[in-house]
Amino acid sequence: MTAYATPTSGEQVYLPEPRCAECGSRHDVRTRLDVEGRYGSCHTMCTECADTCGTCHDCDSRRLLNGGYTGDGLCESCHDHLARDEAEMEEEEEAERERNNAIGAYHNQDRKRATRPVVSPWTLAHRRLIGVETEVECGGRVMRNDAARAVLDAAHPNGWQDVPLSSRVLFCEHDGSLDEGFEMITQPMGLDTQRELWARVLNSRAVRHLRSHDTETCGLHVHVSRAGLSQLTIAKAVCFLNADTTDRLITLIARRSGNGYCKKKTANAVRAADRHSYDRYERLNLTNSATVEFRIFRGTTNYSTLVGSIEFAHNVLEFCAQASVTSLTLEAFITWLYSPAQKADSVELRALIARRLDGPTRKRIGHLIPTRKPAPTPTAGA
Repeated sequence: MTAYATPTSGEQVYLPEPRCAECGSRHDVRTRLDVEGRYGSCHTMCTECADTCGTCHDCDSRRLLNGGYTGDGLCESCHDHLARDEAEMEEEEEAERERNNAIGAYHNQDRKRATRPVVSPWTLAHRRLIGVETEVECGGRVMRNDAARAVLDAAHPNGWQDVPLSSRVLFCEHDGSLDEGFEMITQPMGLDTQRELWARVLNSRAVRHLRSHDTETCGLHVHVSRAGLSQLTIAKAVCFLNADTTDRLITLIARRSGNGYCKKKTANAVRAADRHSYDRYERLNLTNSATVEFRIFRGTTNYSTLVGSIEFAHNVLEFCAQASVTSLTLEAFITWLYSPAQKADSVELRALIARRLDGPTRKRIGHLIPTRKPAPTPTAGA
């Protein structure tokens, strides 16, 4: 309490000391300093807190400065406005960097939200969508982001930076299993659109410095939509892909045998093919709710090999949909595949089989593969 004399009688009146608006301590009123505060209010402050006052560099008023003279020279109000402006600017810059950055984060959420089916005559006729993930390594030959930008330029002739993510047909993402590479991921689309897309990318100079087949890290995964696939068809596909009798041809087409990322099921597991598997690292991954994923293929930057692999995934499911459980044999598949009705959807697959067949497999199924008849020799004078 502090004693004050009244102006008229001189009587001593005791009043409580006011509290400092900054530190909350009581102090002698004779040491107070009224300082303009936020929103034009005035604060009674002790002299120690008043020492942190000064002229704001922004609004030019004498107010309590943020952090005293060791701060940014702004009053609290101007400091808060500046912090909000900087946060908004940083968010805008980050969004701009993400738009211009060719390689997104692993399992990028923006890319997942932008996933849209690319409808085409093939998708309407087959009621099927196919998505492809293929991995490449730069190997120190080219900067990773530069390589990804070249790939995206080839995939989007009209530009990819100024269009919404949902309008892109191909994305690039980081993948922790790669050394110095990235993963290329397509929108779900038909076989016809997959052929057009990979013709633009893989037949361009964009991939000339990239490696895939000749690495130990790169794979090629083909997702096929579950729509239209019965549980029986999926179970038959699991049996076909894991059978010992089909293993050699599958290894030749996939260009690798089973590894930790595409394990072959044991005999007991195959007998339980109609049950849901929770292991995604199998030849046919069934853990995704919307797709089945063929994980058997080695990576590639060769157009014919990549499209042939896509055609193999499609044709295996088509074959299993109509074949009986007892006819899931290699011979039955080859006979069905080389029928005239399947030619349109197996052009590159047939070429791939012709390139990859070894002696024992050719001896086993070679007689089932039609040979191309030589062109007739023109007669004299024709």
